[in-house]
Amino acid sequence: MVMNSLFASDAGFSHEPPPAQPLERLSASEAAARLARPEGRERPFIISGMTRSWPACRRWSPTFFKERYGDRSIVVERWRSGVATTDPMAFLRNRYYSRESLRAVIEHMEAGLEAPGSCYITYANIFEDAQELNADIEPLHEQLGVPNHYPAQLRRWLCLRPGFWLGPAGTVSTVHYDRHENFNVQVYGRKRWTLFAPGDAAALYANSAELPVVLFSPVDVERPDYGRYPSFRQARPLQGDLDPGDVIFVPCSWWHHVRALEMSITLNYWWWSARAAWAAARVGYLQARRHVGLRIASGGESEDAASMPTE
Repeated sequence: MVMNSLFASDAGFSHEPPPAQPLERLSASEAAARLARPEGRERPFIISGMTRSWPACRRWSPTFFKERYGDRSIVVERWRSGVATTDPMAFLRNRYYSRESLRAVIEHMEAGLEAPGSCYITYANIFEDAQELNADIEPLHEQLGVPNHYPAQLRRWLCLRPGFWLGPAGTVSTVHYDRHENFNVQVYGRKRWTLFAPGDAAALYANSAELPVVLFSPVDVERPDYGRYPSFRQARPLQGDLDPGDVIFVPCSWWHHVRALEMSITLNYWWWSARAAWAAARVGYLQARRHVGLRIASGGESEDAASMPTE
């Protein structure tokens, strides 16, 4: 999901976010050992340089896709108002999707014709129409995500397809959580990740009645309005930057905010676990309750965006 910054009223309050602690960084071998233990999957961490040798990390770039696949059409996330904001309500009201030429989208991004956040390729399924690209990547979720003692067919069934993300510098995914476990691979460019434990849900005003979707927080975590959200001062963020070849492991239900520091290409790998199934059931219950409440309040009209892709 995508948003650029729109600052709330100052109201005499500081907008400095709580100090962030650095995300733990592991080598590929350390990460494999950590993930082999159930307790090793409780907290996020960065795997430094794990996919640097992948052909994708050596070859893929906006120019690569523009020149080789520019004539393909792709679904693009856009904004009706033209400029995205960090306000989740505005985000949910204004987001829409259109199918466009990949070449035109990339050229507009490179030329600065798209405001940050107003155009983003999100969770695209590029591998179905360009199956040769599968040779450039590996199924991380099958290799490291699903426990290796599971039968091979079950491991494949529990894994969702890889998602392809491409956006300009300044693109922001506002703070939210996912229902699945996640490996996120930085292929090109750099991104900054800020994460919050599930225990920070109250400080993030989770399940706020302001929002129609329970996966989101209404707080702008980069420039918080403490006049509206004073408890956010108690949040304990973790933060780290991903370079090409780095991978971040994000356990389900961990809140996260992502900012593209440069034009970026990212892959994400979601998979099901027992914990993810429980999280999905809980989200379904909370969302159904929220949907009914909003329909009653609005006289029968409400917006349900819980199934929209988020990074």
